[in-house]
Amino acid sequence: MKSIALITCWYGPYPWYFPYFVFSCKYNPTVDFIIVTDNEDNIPNKPENLKIIYTKFDDLKTDFSEKLGFTVNLDYPYKLCDFKPAYGYLFPEIVKDYDFWGISDIPHSP
Repeated sequence: MKSIALITCWYGPYPWYFPYFVFSCKYNPTVDFIIVTDNEDNIPNKPENLKIIYTKFDDLKTDFSEKLGFTVNLDYPYKLCDFKPAYGYLFPEIVKDYDFWGISDIPHSP
């Protein structure tokens, strides 16, 4: 079976429905859900295929700037969505062990 990684960047508190997202990951065991975040909250009932990578937002901006060769202008974490198509290039240490990678999201609640 091929291996798949879905990458999400999330900064700040998790939304109220995050436990439902975690629950759904459990039922997709052939996919690794990877969240790059500054949130260090304990995640109850976290399945093995939910991977958390702790990275400060400023460190992420610096890393992106170095990899892209220009200063990345990110004032708010929300604008990370503009970089989603490049996540494979920007997170080579994450995707190197997978056959396929994709992007995922945890939508912001109204």
